[in-house]
Amino acid sequence: MKAEKQFKMKCSLLTNHVCIHTTGEYRLCCASQEESKIHNVKNLSPINWLASDYIQNIKNTFEQDIWPISCVGCQRREDNGLASKRLLSNELYSGDGIKYIDVRLGNTCNLRCQMCWPVSSSKIAKDMEVLTKQFGTSPWTSMIPLSFVPNSNWQDSIEILDKLIVNGLEEIYITGGEPFLNKHLVKLLSKIPKSVKIRFNTNGTIFNKQIANELDKFSYVQIDVSIDAYGQKNDYIRADSTWKDIDTNIDLFKEFAVVNATPTVSVYNVLYLKELYDFCHSKDIKCHPDELIGPTKFCISNAPDAMKAEIKGFENLINVPSLVEEQQDFIRYVKQTDSIRNIDIRQSLPEVAKFYGID
Repeated sequence: MKAEKQFKMKCSLLTNHVCIHTTGEYRLCCASQEESKIHNVKNLSPINWLASDYIQNIKNTFEQDIWPISCVGCQRREDNGLASKRLLSNELYSGDGIKYIDVRLGNTCNLRCQMCWPVSSSKIAKDMEVLTKQFGTSPWTSMIPLSFVPNSNWQDSIEILDKLIVNGLEEIYITGGEPFLNKHLVKLLSKIPKSVKIRFNTNGTIFNKQIANELDKFSYVQIDVSIDAYGQKNDYIRADSTWKDIDTNIDLFKEFAVVNATPTVSVYNVLYLKELYDFCHSKDIKCHPDELIGPTKFCISNAPDAMKAEIKGFENLINVPSLVEEQQDFIRYVKQTDSIRNIDIRQSLPEVAKFYGID
């Protein structure tokens, strides 16, 4: 019998996972950067997407031990010695057929998180319009056109969401925007088999009793709360949030779900992580930090050298030479966004402001 050739490179997500972007476009995963964006949940079922020529071409590229262009995010993480989506997923999922769906229910959101962008937040999309009128450009102009619809909600009917319910589904991950703002969420949850593992990523600012009652029927629910710091610091980083509400909602979530904190480690919060860890310990919830690697102006690898000297851990990033132009870009971003959001980094994150010379 001819031995089967073994390849170093593989990604199990290409055989058993479907990712739907905030625009309704299919992605290889949440970290991929697609060359083609013509495949949309409105005109192609999840099953047909997984069987498409596009997916097969990506598989063929991996089989040649070549990184697909779309997978530059995982490539960059692995080159930096970090765990990538690819490596983590290879350990979790096996076999063919859709077992895991990652779905982003549009960009409707009530926050303007510093590291986010218009495609994932309708409020940032509005900020883009405001800044473009004031300055002729915005921090996001090079990434998307100004004509981007502020509310890119593809799921305009429950019939479209019905496509997500497939045989053999084991897990569904739901995020946004802010998923708890979605008007069809209760109905969608009512149709999903209760044996399916449900995971949410939420900013923690919203508690909905109807949603909670529906989630209480599932055998397993996990809610990952995106908080980046403790108290007022988090309210600055995740602009428009109110820490008191988040604190209260975490306790409410714990009544029917496993709750985790999932901070994104960036120049904004890396000096304040101990406070957040202490908070998580007091709430008896786990904290799973994830190092940000883009946009690069927010990455701790580009922090000022004096600031890097104060950072504990993350040697793989702080030992990378900083780019001064990225620091200048960060300063411009802060001054522009603070001015229209009525916030001030000097008051909320004084140490960060000092290291960047923002006075």
